[in-house]
Amino acid sequence: MIVRHFGVIVLVCALALGLHACGGGGGGGSDNGQSGSPGSNTPPRTGTGGASTSTPAPPALTPTATLTPVRPGGSSDDILNALKNAAPGSTVVVAPGTYSALTIHGSDLQGPVTLLADTTNSSESAGAVTISARDATQRSTAAAITLDGVSGLTIDGIVAQGGTQEAILVLNSTDATIRNCLARTSQGDGVFVQSSDGTVLFDNLTYKNLGAGIRVYGSHNVQVVNNTIYGNRGIGIFIGTASDPSGGVFVENNIINNNLGVGFDVEAGNDAPGDYNLNTDGYAGDASAGAHDTAADPRFVSGGTDFHLAAQLDDCTGGSPAINAGDPATAVDFIAALQQRSTQVDNTLDCVGSGCCFNLLPSPTPVVVELQPGEVDLGYHYPAPPPTPTPKPRTPAKTKTPTRTPTRTPTP
Repeated sequence: MIVRHFGVIVLVCALALGLHACGGGGGGGSDNGQSGSPGSNTPPRTGTGGASTSTPAPPALTPTATLTPVRPGGSSDDILNALKNAAPGSTVVVAPGTYSALTIHGSDLQGPVTLLADTTNSSESAGAVTISARDATQRSTAAAITLDGVSGLTIDGIVAQGGTQEAILVLNSTDATIRNCLARTSQGDGVFVQSSDGTVLFDNLTYKNLGAGIRVYGSHNVQVVNNTIYGNRGIGIFIGTASDPSGGVFVENNIINNNLGVGFDVEAGNDAPGDYNLNTDGYAGDASAGAHDTAADPRFVSGGTDFHLAAQLDDCTGGSPAINAGDPATAVDFIAALQQRSTQVDNTLDCVGSGCCFNLLPSPTPVVVELQPGEVDLGYHYPAPPPTPTPKPRTPAKTKTPTRTPTRTPTP
């Protein structure tokens, strides 16, 4: 088991409030020379579980929770202390800022909790809440975020940056969820999942890592849904190895583009069906194109810096081929979460269902015709900015009516 310790001591402030509905290491196979697994002390892997042909049910994405804020100026120690004190089912919200590398062990948690980035009035792509593997002395740890032996932990909306082996490591854990996160600029993989059954990788952006974008070893019933994997120097999504296979890894609605390695590689003995993916980088091993896959240019606004999709020419056609291209049977919890986010530069929310795609036939009499039901957009969705509050009308101050002094009639 990999055990890594980090710590920087500064002030912490915690407050209990009410909240409703919030919100690798080494390679293998043909990954451009990347081989092995995270850390030199990793024990032999022992996979558990069996292959599954059905899609695992996604976790609830909007739990009612208790809010425990980590205030600006805190450190990863403050985040960890807040997690240790968090009751099962609660949410620890981290204020915008940059924090040192974070390692969470199963013994640190009282039960399933959510670690949520506060992106209010902030741009997630600009790193509203960043956990960096590189400290103030420029020393870099193996991973920015490490989950080791945890169960039911959700990481939501955080930028994990750097790492000598991966940006995010999920190790020996069960039912962990990484969602709405950025994993970037590590010297290894963006996200590495090892011996961690039931992991959900949903709506993440993993880019500019030196290894694979996403790597899964010895893990079963893993969901890889609506991620954008871009510009990594290794394989886009790698499922292996033959000696420690993974089963029931479900891969859909992802954008895999501009990686130096092959886009989707499934080693022999692994079960990882995929469909409704946009993959311009090809397939290897036992991976093959799904019936609804496409290899078209996703047409990012600016690949590598801005992953919004080119706008449609009308309500449902033109623009990026990733728009309205998702699986019509995408899990309802995933759809509900994506409908609160956007792939468009104007922050238009992703529209799914009836009434999304229509056109106007001008003559002889203008008629609105629905083209098709809207489907979820592929890839990573940006957080929509909070609505601008409507200013309350100011009530003018009441003007007092002056009391008139009666005129006295002089006595004759």
